[in-house]
Amino acid sequence: MKKLIFSTVVGVFAVASVAAASSLTQSQMDAIISMLHAFNVEESVIANVRTSLTGGGSTTPPAQWCHTFNVNLKVGDKGAEVTALQTALTNAGFGPNEGFQLDTEASGGLKGGSEFGEQTASAVTTFQEKYKSEILTPVGLAHGTGYVGPSTRKKLNQLYGCGSLLPRPYPSPVACTQEAKQCPDGSYVSRTEPKCEFAACPISNNQPTIKVLSPNGGEQWKIGSKQTITWKPYRVSISEVPPQVGRVTITLDSGIRCFTTPCPSGYILASEVRDSGFFDWTVGEDITGSSIPNGSYKVIVTHTYNTYPDSIPDSSDAPFS
Repeated sequence: MKKLIFSTVVGVFAVASVAAASSLTQSQMDAIISMLHAFNVEESVIANVRTSLTGGGSTTPPAQWCHTFNVNLKVGDKGAEVTALQTALTNAGFGPNEGFQLDTEASGGLKGGSEFGEQTASAVTTFQEKYKSEILTPVGLAHGTGYVGPSTRKKLNQLYGCGSLLPRPYPSPVACTQEAKQCPDGSYVSRTEPKCEFAACPISNNQPTIKVLSPNGGEQWKIGSKQTITWKPYRVSISEVPPQVGRVTITLDSGIRCFTTPCPSGYILASEVRDSGFFDWTVGEDITGSSIPNGSYKVIVTHTYNTYPDSIPDSSDAPFS
């Protein structure tokens, strides 16, 4: 494998050295750079190839950068750890040259405050999905979250951690295939040595849930009063998805059976709000401020974040009025 990668890199340098003569198109040059990223070639080597492709000479490779990630990171965080994250993302091919701005100022470069913003979260999400089998699949996730938790930090440290991987080696062949099997509870397990058989599925059938706490039946809330709808937020048994990432939709349902179509729809009180566990509601008003008829209803709270195959709802145990 090392010989193959070395031969590929040498071949790319050969292509780069005659780029001007062969008049490579921009798409062809982009394809060469993408191939180098796919082989996890050092960023300094990629920079030299890019310079050669565009007609410049090769540059002296800088000392290899490293950083060990020991803390989880999320949108809103600031400081040296965020700066290191943004540097790692750039080295991994998710920097400004690849279209990821990483929360830059108008003058260019990383913000002095090293803020973890939405653009950095987008780059993290793409990084997670590039290494999906190592970051997402083992913890039962289908899509990147933008949150730097344990499994994301593990991969970052494999690539850029100090002390253990200097110099960073090329990937070694994997003894067992990295395909995964989905368990009945929605989680995934991979094949393990020595026989490359799938690991056992978790015994527990506990799936992520959400639980309405109030109103839960029998309450009488006066129209126009301020009341708080509460619920037990959605949780998963992994630290990769913090509770605040989730979103919920809150509706009212009269519970009346419908025998003719079209059936009346419920009243939406809130849409895509944070899964905080509470929502302040002016009784008798829907999300638009329109009046809701007096009557008996159940509150339905539905978790809509896409890290689980289906939306997860719960309703009041009995109507309130």
